[in-house]
Amino acid sequence: MSQERAFVENLLNQRVNMFLVLFSVTMGATIQLRGTGTLQAIVLTIGTFLLSIMLLSIIRAQQKLDVILGVLFQDDTHPAKIADNLAIPKISARKVVGYGLPITCVTILIVTSGLAWTGYIDAILKTSVPSPAIHCQPNEQTAQQK
Repeated sequence: MSQERAFVENLLNQRVNMFLVLFSVTMGATIQLRGTGTLQAIVLTIGTFLLSIMLLSIIRAQQKLDVILGVLFQDDTHPAKIADNLAIPKISARKVVGYGLPITCVTILIVTSGLAWTGYIDAILKTSVPSPAIHCQPNEQTAQQK
């Protein structure tokens, strides 16, 4: 059972890491595509779809890990139970990573996707995010030196 716990924890960590990478790529692509509202909406919609599917697999892995740890914590001599009893604080962030973070990210994508289809995201990005192009004005000293 300990080997199964290690396997499921590793699997969950890999899925959460991939989820965060895909979320970052989706949001980064949305920002880079400012000025093209429809394309932003398409990218956000595809990202929302893919991340929603990944969310289901992350939740399933988290549920399996909860069951495995529940079984292991019944044995007072198991190292996982001893480590859990000695850990300070007694609050575990495991469920935040397995449930809270992915659900929050998908919720953000659903909202931004809806706003992108209405054109609201593109309007905000056009006014608030500076263009990546560098505009240099030669100052008087540089002009005099030439």
